[in-house]
Amino acid sequence: MTETARPAYETYATRLQARIRRAARIIPGHGPVSGPEAIAETAGYLDALDRVIKSLYAESSSLIESVEKAVLPAYRDWSMYATTHRQNALHRYLQLELQDLGRDPRSTALPQR
Repeated sequence: MTETARPAYETYATRLQARIRRAARIIPGHGPVSGPEAIAETAGYLDALDRVIKSLYAESSSLIESVEKAVLPAYRDWSMYATTHRQNALHRYLQLELQDLGRDPRSTALPQR
């Protein structure tokens, strides 16, 4: 990824946020129905996750170590944290690994343009 390139999730979140600014409710695929503030909260979570995983990856932590150490106390009370945080950490680590190997780190779960 180049210096100016943005992570795929960030690009997706930005496009999504632009589309639903006037929405009264956000109905996610997983988790509770929320107001539009959930977009900024989710972006904050993803940024925090990105920072901690990048730091652990740069320290040469293994995949398992990184998933174990990537605890984000500020988000522990989120209803889906216990079930999805470890998966998110694992996914971000693998994206960084693919990037290091010269492969495309974009998630196949994100809409492709």
